Amino acid sequence: MLRFCSFLFLALIVITITLPTLHAEPIEPITIKRASIFDPVAGVTDFAPLGQNASIRSVLVNNLNIDQEFQHIVLIQDSEGITVFLSIKKGKLRSMSTQAVNSEPWFVEEIDKYRVQIFVWDSKANPLAFKAKIFHIENFNP
Repeated sequence: MLRFCSFLFLALIVITITLPTLHAEPIEPITIKRASIFDPVAGVTDFAPLGQNASIRSVLVNNLNIDQEFQHIVLIQDSEGITVFLSIKKGKLRSMSTQAVNSEPWFVEEIDKYRVQIFVWDSKANPLAFKAKIFHIENFNP
């Protein structure tokens, strides 16, 4: 009996020691995979077309196994920090999917360097911010 108890105790110690500790990083519900300027004539481009409409296109990824509603917010400021454009659009991402979302059209009036900030929120009522993306664009008169 003593031999059996010693074996059982030793087996319990080995099992307890060899169990790994798992630390899962929290999953970001929606991420912005990439962002770019979308010109309805030229498609995806690297510059804001002067005197024309352009949209900011974001590629969003739903990282969860549930459909998610979101608010896609684009804020554009000129080189002096003045807000020249704001777009808020609602959308819904299917579970584990990727979707391109365009902002409302922005009419580019001046040659400047612009700061573009993209936010994805859960909703206006519950502004749980997911990842934000910031990039800079320039335009010129072709």
